[in-house]
Amino acid sequence: MRIEGHGDDAVPPNAQAATQEGRTVAKNMPAGIDGGTRGPFDYGSLGQLVEMGSECAVNEVLGIQFSGLMAALFWRGRRASTSSRARRAELASPPTGSSSSSTPRSSPRSGAGSSHRRSHSYDRRTCQLAPRCSRMRYVRHLGDPERASSVSYNLRLLISCPDKKGLIAAISSFISMHDGNILSADQYVSDSGTFFMRLEIEGEGFGLSRDEFAGAFAPLARRHGMDWRVSYTDSPKRMAILVSRYDHCLIDLLWRWDAGELQAQIPLVASNHPDLASRAEIYGIPFHHLAVTKETKAEQESRVLDLLFEHGVEVVVLARYMQILTPKFVAAYSAGIINIHHSFLPAFAGADPYRRAYERGVKTIGASAHYVTEELDAGPIIHQDVAHVTHRDTVEDLVSLGREVERRVLARAVRWHLEDRILVDGKRTVVFE
Repeated sequence: MRIEGHGDDAVPPNAQAATQEGRTVAKNMPAGIDGGTRGPFDYGSLGQLVEMGSECAVNEVLGIQFSGLMAALFWRGRRASTSSRARRAELASPPTGSSSSSTPRSSPRSGAGSSHRRSHSYDRRTCQLAPRCSRMRYVRHLGDPERASSVSYNLRLLISCPDKKGLIAAISSFISMHDGNILSADQYVSDSGTFFMRLEIEGEGFGLSRDEFAGAFAPLARRHGMDWRVSYTDSPKRMAILVSRYDHCLIDLLWRWDAGELQAQIPLVASNHPDLASRAEIYGIPFHHLAVTKETKAEQESRVLDLLFEHGVEVVVLARYMQILTPKFVAAYSAGIINIHHSFLPAFAGADPYRRAYERGVKTIGASAHYVTEELDAGPIIHQDVAHVTHRDTVEDLVSLGREVERRVLARAVRWHLEDRILVDGKRTVVFE
C-alpha cells in the first residue's frame, strides 16, 4: 500500500489505529453472536481517524468490517441451525416414561419454547445482540439518542480548488462515509484549471452536526487546497437593501420576499432620501433615512456600516442606490454587495446610460447585476438581460423598458446569491442556476 508522503510500506499512525479498530469489529461481531463480551467499539472514532489522515486505510478497514459482518452472519446462521435441529429432535422423541396419549407439547412458534427463535438485532455500541425492542436507528453517534431526531434543513457546500483527478470521488466518499445523501451536484472546470462545485446534501440522517462539519471536512480541504464554505437552508442570510429615490427594484424585491421567492431575513432598508419609507413600512421593515452630502459622505457611510454590523447583515443589495461606495465600505463586504446597473455592461458604465444609449442609436438596451468592487461598474457580472428598442423609442421609453429588465435581472441575481449558487472566478462568476 503506497501512501502519499510516506514510503511504499509506511502506514501513518492514524491508519494503523483505524485498521486496529477494524480488526476489533471483526473479533467482536462473532463474540457478540456467541453471547461473549469484548471491548466496546465506537464507530465515531473510526470516522475521525479516517478523516484525520488515514484515508489510505479505508479499504482495508471496510474489508475487515465486511469480513466481520459475514462471520457474524455465518455464526448466527450456524447457531440458529444447530438450535433448530436440536429442537426438532427433542420434539420428535417423546420423554422417557411417557405414553403416546400424553398431552402434546405446545407449538415451537409460541410460548416459552420459542425463545430461541426470538428476533434480534445487532447492537453496534457494545458489539452484542440486542432484542428487537431495543433497536435504535443509527444517526450520527450511536451513544447519543437525542441526536437521532430528524432535522429539517439541508446543507449547501461550495468548493473551488485546483483541478485534479479524484476530486469528485474524494468529496462524494467523504459524504458517503458520514451517511450523507447528495440531493444535487453541479461542477465546472475553468480554462485556468480551477475546479468549481456546488453540492446540496440532505440534512436528515447526515452523520455530522453543524459544529462537527468544519472539523471533519478541513483535512480533506487542506489536502486538495480547497476554498470552501457551507451554509444551511434553515438559516437564511440577513440582507439589507440600500435605495435612493427610484422605487421599482425595491418594490419588486420586497414583493418577492413577501411571496417567499427570496429566502432571506431583511432587518432594514436604508436610503439617502426619505421618499420610500412607506414602501418598507408596508412590510414591517424598519426604514433608516441617512442623508448624505459631499461633505458628510464619510460620516454617513460609517453610520450605514454601523447599522449593517449591528443587525448582522451578510449581503447588501443596491436597489438603484445612486451613491458611489468608498473602498472602506466595499472592503467591509467583499463579494457581498450586489448592484444593479442600468446598461448591458461593459457598455455605458457610469452615469446616465439610457441617454447615452439613445444618443448612440442602439437597438438593444440591457441591465447588469454584478458584485461591487472598488472600480466603478467593473465587478464580476452575475446576470444580464436585454430589451429591444427601435428608432421610434425616446429616452423616456428606454427608461421605462429598462426598469422591467432591471427588476428581473436584480431579482435573479439576489436569489442565486441567497441560494449559494455563485462562485467568483477572478473577474468572472460561475453561476449554477
